[in-house]
Amino acid sequence: MFKLNCYIFVLSCLTISVHCSEFLRSCFEATTSKKADDCCLMPRFYSSQMVSDCLTSLSNATSDTEKYMCLVECIAKKLNVFKNNQMDREATLKLYTARIGSVAHFVPIMDSVFEQCYSGLSGYVAHDQSNPSKCSAVPMLLLNCIQTRLFQNCPAQLWQGGAECQELKEKLLEGCPFVAIASL
Repeated sequence: MFKLNCYIFVLSCLTISVHCSEFLRSCFEATTSKKADDCCLMPRFYSSQMVSDCLTSLSNATSDTEKYMCLVECIAKKLNVFKNNQMDREATLKLYTARIGSVAHFVPIMDSVFEQCYSGLSGYVAHDQSNPSKCSAVPMLLLNCIQTRLFQNCPAQLWQGGAECQELKEKLLEGCPFVAIASL
């Protein structure tokens, strides 16, 4: 699990052209055993069965980083939000609204989170499409952004709180990806 988390983080950093070697270890090392799910009761976007199904189709990927990108792309395709090598905005918004909107306390922030994250993809899309033979990083970037923003703005009614949970929020403020604090 730690190995997969590291690859996810490295992928996030490479995609946004940030030098990550300085804080890679600190993103995945914490003084707490708590994970994001222990701190904020957030809805899941995909099932563990979907992950299992997608893992079986990764045999063509050449590196662990590529395998993770392909895994997230596969999940996005199974959810019908990634079509023709592009995120389908309407399908993504519909899925997002169904999953996040099902938790009433997230409703007040869900529109702004979606808009911030989806509009933030525009800079990555052109670069991402430069090599159509590889899996796309765009689905992973969108999911990371949404999960990070929802966690950082977790409604008080869903926040389990405490110093350990605050440590996880601080990891995100330091630029660590959501997967560094998540349970997979």
